[in-house]
This record gives sequence, structure tokens and C-alpha cells, in this order.
Amino acid sequence: MNFPFSLEEASDGSLNGELITADIAYAVDPWTQVSAILALPFAHAVDFGTQSSFGDIGFEYGRRFGRDATKGYFGIAPAITLPTGNQDYGLGAGRVTIDFPILYQKDIADLSLYTDLRYRLHGGDNGRSYWFWGVAGEQDISERFSVGAELFTATPSEESGPWAAGFNLGTNIALIGDTRFLFSIGRAFNREPKLTLYAGVQVLTRKEGQ
Repeated sequence: MNFPFSLEEASDGSLNGELITADIAYAVDPWTQVSAILALPFAHAVDFGTQSSFGDIGFEYGRRFGRDATKGYFGIAPAITLPTGNQDYGLGAGRVTIDFPILYQKDIADLSLYTDLRYRLHGGDNGRSYWFWGVAGEQDISERFSVGAELFTATPSEESGPWAAGFNLGTNIALIGDTRFLFSIGRAFNREPKLTLYAGVQVLTRKEGQ
């Protein structure tokens, strides 16, 4: 289970993000995971103040085609988001959006490499669909602490908009038991948002015998 706070800041000073998100995942077997994502988003505009309410609801099916990351393996994680949030206040997309990602992971000693290529159906402004591609690396510093970086690009998510390119820097810290703290900060180089921030707690629960 993940419980993150996220924030994006635009050049005009407006903010949007999620005060808290309940990302609840269940491992059906070693290769399959299903998830439900329930969010409490917020939106702040200089002229209109701050709004917050329940947001869109998402469901995801994850399947990996391998378990030995030292050899590398692919995975998929199609997801659908239902428009249960209030679009008028910037608290929801106002339409069904669907993600079709192809994922890859490869471990080299203490370094984990990841790629994420996905098509976002109706995921952009005014329902425009677009492609996203990200490449990330996470380096273990110790058994309880790791750092990571991501570079990403995306095709235009709005009519006549630019391609996106940006980066994120983050850390993963073990707390008590199977609880971890995740943090990242980043930005896009050539379009909004000018700042992204993510901070959350991840809680792992294990089936009996695992």
C-alpha cells in the first residue's frame, strides 16, 4: 500500500496535486498484481483559491514476465481511471483515461534500471492521447537507503503543444519493518509543470508463509 502526497506547480503560481492517495495493491501470485487507487486531490489558483474533494478512481492490472531481475524481464500494467472527480474545479479529468504501459527492469549489482513506455488514451488536455517514455536508475547506497534518477519525454498532450522532456530525482528510505519513505522532486524542461514533488509512505504486508 502506498500513501503519497504529490504536488505540481505551474509558471503562473497555480498548484495541483493530491493531498493523500490510497494506492492499495494485492499480489495474486508472484507474477500478478491488482491495484485500486483512491485519491483526494486539490487545486489552487491565484484568482479562485483552493479546492479539494474526492477525485477520480483508478484500477490497474500488473503482470510481469519473469522474476529474476539480474536477467531482466518485461511487464505490463494496463490501468483505467474513472471520472469520479469534479472536473470544473480541476479535481478530475472529466473522462475515462486508459494507460497501456510496457515495462522493463534489469538489475546490475546494486543498480536497478527501469524503462516505462506507455500510451495514454485521452490522458492529455481536452482528451488528447499521447505517448510517454521514461528511463530510470536506482542505486542502493546501503540496505536501508537508495537514490534514483529518471529522465522522461512525451509527445504533445495538447493541440499544437510541445514535446515534453524532464527529470526527477528521488530517494527510498527503509523505516520500521516493511515500511519505507519515498521522496522525489523534478521538473519539465520545456513545458508545465515547472516543479513536481512526491512524498509518501509505502507499507508492505506479506501473506502467511512468505
